[in-house]
Amino acid sequence: CNCELLLKQADNALREAKAHGRNRVMVFHPEMQQRIDQRLEVERQLHLAIRQRSFVLHYQPKVDRTTRVRSAEALIRWEQEDCRLVPPGLFIPVAEETGLIVEIGQQVLDAAFALVAEKDHLFSRHGLSSIAVNVSARQFLAPGFVDQVIDRADAMSIDPTRIILEITEEAMVEDIETTMQAMHALKDYGFRLSIDDFGTGYSSLRYLKEFPLDELKIDKSFIDHIVDNRNDRAIAVSIIEMAHNLGLDVVAEGVENEQQFMLLQKQGCRLFQGFLFSRPLPEDAFVEYLESSRPEPTV
Repeated sequence: CNCELLLKQADNALREAKAHGRNRVMVFHPEMQQRIDQRLEVERQLHLAIRQRSFVLHYQPKVDRTTRVRSAEALIRWEQEDCRLVPPGLFIPVAEETGLIVEIGQQVLDAAFALVAEKDHLFSRHGLSSIAVNVSARQFLAPGFVDQVIDRADAMSIDPTRIILEITEEAMVEDIETTMQAMHALKDYGFRLSIDDFGTGYSSLRYLKEFPLDELKIDKSFIDHIVDNRNDRAIAVSIIEMAHNLGLDVVAEGVENEQQFMLLQKQGCRLFQGFLFSRPLPEDAFVEYLESSRPEPTV
């Protein structure tokens, strides 16, 4: 009997059980070890990618009813040496689990801030008001996060109103007091705040009215079948109406066809994001996309 191996396998089963939620029993099997080995390899490569700054940003436009670009979301991509991009779904969960998402998130903020600092005149000329950056719950609640973000904005001399920090509902409810303090500090400095994937989490409407928010983003899962599913349509319409009553912008994520676009416009939605308008673009392509669009009319 290899006691050391048995203990290792039991520990691996415990990790799997924790990953799937509390009060679960998991029995070790070889496939479990294979998944663990794969995660360990991704973690090892992530450490290297952080040191080499191998992460790049692609930008997906947010457009208004006329399809003019009003904002854009910065989306992380992991570029390997052969120029292949690692799908976010493969490495983000590992980064979250290991805490590496905090360091990765800092690099994302640096890159987004640098673009805003460099292209501010271009953005103003074409009516692009902001760049949105996703912030994970772990990163948002990390000690010193607020000071780090403000220090970076100061160091790069950027206008904080040009930045939207997109925060998940998970971050909001995980530690209400810390979240509230952090949000107010960021808002007081000038950053804009958004709830990403709204409708999929557990945020209380009471907290929603107390957080200093600027924007809600309707999760793609409600947009996918909004045309033919009355329940999804009712949820989306309710979110739009609630957001407007609270004085918030509302963005429909994952708009992929004209029927969705037309229906959302009819229901009062004013901002849209999805493949119907543009896929996420590398920085150079995004800048070209903006430069080829009509400049904002001057008064």
